[in-house]
Amino acid sequence: MKINGFFAAFLVVIIMLVIGFSGCSSDSLAGIGEDNHGPRELTSNEEDLVVSIALGSTEMEDFIRQDSTFKTELMWLAEISEESGSVVAWQINYQWQLDDQFNSVPETATWFPAVLIKFSEPEQQEILIAVDLNTEKVVYTRNRTFSSGVPSPAEDRLPDITGWITDIQTEGEGLPGQILVKAEEGDGTSNEYWVGIKQDTLINDYRRGTHDIMLFSGLETGQQVQVWFDGPIQESYPAQADARQIDLVLNEEFAIYFLEETIVPSEMLVLSQVQLPENPIISIADVISYSSMTHEIELTPEAYQRIKNMEVPRAFVVAVASQPVYWGTFWSSWFSRSIENCPVILKPLSEDRQVIQIDLGYPSWMDYGIDDPRSDLIIMNSLERTDKLSTVIGQSVPIKEVETAD
Repeated sequence: MKINGFFAAFLVVIIMLVIGFSGCSSDSLAGIGEDNHGPRELTSNEEDLVVSIALGSTEMEDFIRQDSTFKTELMWLAEISEESGSVVAWQINYQWQLDDQFNSVPETATWFPAVLIKFSEPEQQEILIAVDLNTEKVVYTRNRTFSSGVPSPAEDRLPDITGWITDIQTEGEGLPGQILVKAEEGDGTSNEYWVGIKQDTLINDYRRGTHDIMLFSGLETGQQVQVWFDGPIQESYPAQADARQIDLVLNEEFAIYFLEETIVPSEMLVLSQVQLPENPIISIADVISYSSMTHEIELTPEAYQRIKNMEVPRAFVVAVASQPVYWGTFWSSWFSRSIENCPVILKPLSEDRQVIQIDLGYPSWMDYGIDDPRSDLIIMNSLERTDKLSTVIGQSVPIKEVETAD
């Protein structure tokens, strides 16, 4: 519905009169249930009341002008408060059954009917106003300005950094928390950033090919993210900035995943049937160097400790872009049983070197006479692309030399 600001106030009066003459009391217009824990079909009078409250709110006073033109659309707003005090909100279509995001909203969320008000003149922006029908008051507002008709922030510019989460702090000064992101490319002064998560930071999850809204508590090390900053960057090391928006994206590089099941090599499924966990145990950000000759992997201290703490035996999968390349088993040198025709990572015991190695079997000195999946060009290309590849730990190697390795 398109409305001119000249008669917006008049429209509010008419709606209120219609509701009054219908004989409806505020009791019959009680929100969406006693606990507001789910959307429902609103009556036409309830719909009119929501629009009336939104357009007549003080939040709209600065926006309704004689020369302004806008459209209104009914929506739903679901929100949940985290222990840190931050509030995460989901904007859901009025026909919630048709919105893919609906199933991703936690059951504990509180729901409110809302009005999305879209201005086209004199500037393009939108306001979302949510209303509690129990109190007939505004409970949530959000303003967004559009650039050339394209919503901001993420859609109107490229992310400021793309990288991997390497550390998480659950509390910051006035913030729900912060994440340490190691960027694919630095800005010349830093390639690591402490990114502050504000109460209104939007966290999107696109890893499954769908769009889900994520809580701060869902962030984990090893996740690949795109970050849009809000405000200036403090040029420390690591650099520091607050996030306006964070998108979790599909991991595009080398990674090692540990599966939940304890699977011996003889029981391993076809790779195409493997369901990878959401997050790898080792991401490319955890790799300092990968030897193309020995398949030794030098890890960050945090990643090395994660591997040391894992229980054995366990199946692992080496993948690139979240696509499995080969299977393996996480084994212990204390086990007497040999492993044939299967790559093996032995649980590390050393405190001196933060290095693990992928062997072709156990014991490693045996000749198993099988094709070596460790030198797959998909893997080698990923490691070279991210400057992790070496002939020995700490020395780089061109990809053309890797093609004949092993």
